[in-house]
Amino acid sequence: MSHRTFDVSGRITIGMLSALLCVTPAWAQTQREVHRPDATKPRCGGEAEAQLVALINRSRTERRLSPLTVDARLTQTARQHTELMVRDSALSHQLPGEPPPQQRFENARLPFDREGENVALDMDVASAHEALMADPPHRRNILDPAYNVVGVAVICHGRQIFVTEDFARRLPPMPGQRQ
Repeated sequence: MSHRTFDVSGRITIGMLSALLCVTPAWAQTQREVHRPDATKPRCGGEAEAQLVALINRSRTERRLSPLTVDARLTQTARQHTELMVRDSALSHQLPGEPPPQQRFENARLPFDREGENVALDMDVASAHEALMADPPHRRNILDPAYNVVGVAVICHGRQIFVTEDFARRLPPMPGQRQ
């Protein structure tokens, strides 16, 4: 019996990667649905947003960092951005025709000198938080000791959720300026 060796590593890697990308989400979705009490609909809106803020603050306080305060302006900014991601079925920090995060924060009249944003698409809030914590740039945003405020949005789209986390270091108001 003869054995042949083929050098098709480029094609196999790309082909295998393509197959894996096509199969893994469906398999992962099935596995997560088995463990979710209500597999037909993820938790969204205010309840999910409160859960996400609690997870963010637990991750921070476990590392002796100050918890973040929810800022209504950042929450509104996060919701508007998340609505656009759902509308366009796209995960991005800036969608076509939308200003970049820094300008969105300025438009919300938030006095800040530092900002960051995380976006995610997942099956539920806990999974989204775990995925963001597992990725170094997103983890840095969540655990940045300079940030003192957060605004989050969680919007359902089918059996998935779109998530936006907006972080900032809110500055104290100038004399005569409202917070």
